[in-house]
This record gives sequence, C-alpha cells and structure tokens, in this order.
Amino acid sequence: MSKDKISDFDATAANNTDIGGVNIGENCPMSGLNNAQRQMMAILKAMYAGTSGDVWPIAAGGTGATSAAAALAALGVKKGASVASATSCDIWAGADGDYLHVTGTTTITGLGTAPNTGAERTIVFDDVLTLTHHATSLILPGGANITTAAGDVARVRAETTANMRVVAYVKADGTPVVVPTVPAAKLGGGTVGAVGYSATPYSAGTKSSGTFTPDPANGNFQYATNGGAHTLAPPASDCTMVVQYTNNGSAGAVTTSGFTKVTGSFTTTNGDDFMCYITRCNGFMHLHIQALQ
Repeated sequence: MSKDKISDFDATAANNTDIGGVNIGENCPMSGLNNAQRQMMAILKAMYAGTSGDVWPIAAGGTGATSAAAALAALGVKKGASVASATSCDIWAGADGDYLHVTGTTTITGLGTAPNTGAERTIVFDDVLTLTHHATSLILPGGANITTAAGDVARVRAETTANMRVVAYVKADGTPVVVPTVPAAKLGGGTVGAVGYSATPYSAGTKSSGTFTPDPANGNFQYATNGGAHTLAPPASDCTMVVQYTNNGSAGAVTTSGFTKVTGSFTTTNGDDFMCYITRCNGFMHLHIQALQ
C-alpha cells in the first residue's frame, strides 16, 4: 500500500519502501531518492495544512481530530452528560465534557476522583441542594456550606485527584456567595446604620474659666456645663458638631472667639439649656446658639 501520509509509515524502517508511491526500496533508481524527498515535503505540508486526512493521536500530544471543533470536543471542551447529585457526586465520570449539569437535591460532600491534578469542570446546578465545605476535600468560597439554587454555576479545579476546590461560584440571582465585612463607620461615638446612625454624646465637663475648644475626636455630639465665665472657640479641624450647654448656679458669661459668624446668644440663668451648632469648613467657622427655653 502506498504510504501517502505519516500514519501509513511503519515503525520498522525496512518496511518503508515507498513515500507516496515513490520507490525508495533497495536498489531503487537514483531519481527515486530525489522524488522521495519532494514527496515527503508534500506530505508534511499537507499535514501542516490539515488536508492530509491524518491526525495526531491525543496520546502523542495531538487531538485525534481533523478540525478545530472536533479537536476541542476530543479534548473534552464540550458539554457533557448531566450527573445526578449524590453524597459523592462524580463530576469526572465518563470524561465526556468539561461543562455539565448536576440534577437532584441530594447533599454533596465530595465531587469524585479527577483524572489528574489541576483538572477543571464547570457545573450548573439544576436544583436546590447543599454543598458541604471541607477544609481539604471540598474547599468552598468563604469556608462554609453553600445552598445552591437552580442556575447557580461553580468552577471546580482538582487540588489533587481526590481533593477539589471551587475556585468560582456565581449565583443565578447575582448576589455574592461571600458578603464582605465592612467596618462600621463611626460618627459622634456611634455607628452608622442602614438608615441613619446612633451616637453616645461625650461629656466635656464643667467649664468655668479659660477657653473651651471642642475636639471632634471626642465625637460629634458633646455636652458641657457652664459653671463660670469662659470662652468658646471653634474646633481645630474641619467638622460639624453639636454641643449642648446647661447653666448651673455659677454660670458666667460665655464669650466666643475665632468664629467667622455667631448667631444666637447665651444667658447666665441657672438651669437654662442651649444647643450650639458648630460648623468649620475651608477656613470659615460658624456657631449658632439655640436657646431651649
């Protein structure tokens, strides 16, 4: 038989007596050698172009196919048969595709035995079931069990042939599997919530002399007692804050210093209360004093 493509060649050298019908047997004409080399080049070119009808087997590093689509399918890059959920759900069985559906509602604690380390599968869950996290054999995002929903997709890679890691999990409804923990913002000693915030006011004590300069580091809500004549000055940094004042029996005149604008005024009457709204921004300082009686 004429040896027209590489797969026709024989592993025993003595059996290769022609190339594409050109005689290269013992005592062949000299022209046969020249023609044989040309024919070999033509065979290799046909192989390169994919027109020889020959294939490289997968075992030899090829795909065993003659087209790109067939090559992908031969390498398992295709949709495989669905697999029924089970305690040990073998997503590798049959090796007929790297994309498959898992049906049923049985809790899964393992995903079978992979053909090799690093092997991959993309699986789509058709029903609600529990994927059980294991620190070694079934590693899930967030280190916790996952309750699937129809349409959820998981990407699995084999850490070893026996141990699997879900490297990606996409929920059908678009919500994250793991919700990141964001440190709560603080304001006035309180915590910002979903619709507002709570605050614990800071006691600035009794002011009876000198200058009181509220520090926002102590919180944006503060209170103080007017126990004698003293000066109220703006905070040293940009902020907005509220200071509640109460006069005691020794209340003195409260003067202000450093504010760009002051509205309202204090009294010295024992028991009188005031809200002081202070805003400092871009070099401007405003104080509004609101009497509460």
